[in-house]
Amino acid sequence: MKITISSESNLGKVRTNNEDLGLVQNTLVCDTPVKSYFDLDVEAPVIAAIADGMGGLDDGEIASMMVIDSLRDWLETAPPDAGSEEIIASFNRWIPITNDKIISACHTRGMGTTLVGLVFTRHAVVGFNVGDSRLYRLREGWIRQISTDHSQRNLTGDLSVPSNLIYNCFGAVKNTFADYFDITSSIKDGDMFLICSDGLSDLLSDDNIEDLLNKGATTTDLIEAANMAGGKDNITVGLVTIFC
Repeated sequence: MKITISSESNLGKVRTNNEDLGLVQNTLVCDTPVKSYFDLDVEAPVIAAIADGMGGLDDGEIASMMVIDSLRDWLETAPPDAGSEEIIASFNRWIPITNDKIISACHTRGMGTTLVGLVFTRHAVVGFNVGDSRLYRLREGWIRQISTDHSQRNLTGDLSVPSNLIYNCFGAVKNTFADYFDITSSIKDGDMFLICSDGLSDLLSDDNIEDLLNKGATTTDLIEAANMAGGKDNITVGLVTIFC
């Protein structure tokens, strides 16, 4: 299996600092777009992820950098031929260690960060999500959100609750957890996966995103559309395309 990954981050039109941070393999995604090609027959494992920091001023930036740095450390120890169960077990060991480090660094500052992404090995494809950053799949023209938002609005079903109130993240809660999505057996040639911070998904509906992707939108196009819709938050986007 071969994959291409494009990722890009943008300040938006309102914020004065970017608390988002992306990761493609060992490359940070902040001010400079990243485009990479991987052949999983010879290169494994591969990771694409996005962290959306919270806390204002520079605090959110610290939390997102800490979780992404820790994720890079995790990647260095991940077995190249790990299966889905091994990846998930390894992540479950990594999460509380990383969360404790962030809590220790920021317990008086109230900062935190979400995390969403995909891990590829020769034998597995696993998505993961902590918070309300999202993972989507576009297949044969149809988009579907794979992740579930860890938000109070989603939990209660009350649309009057602000969308940015979340109950799970790194740093701001003690018992951080991840949802996992083992999509190894369901991968098809041509599948495209979108990972994004809520700077995109809060401003563009799923139908808007689907329409843009079906027209060949790039990460830059998606960010421009979110900025045209108001750009009220930082916007970070990753597109992963599968070639079986």
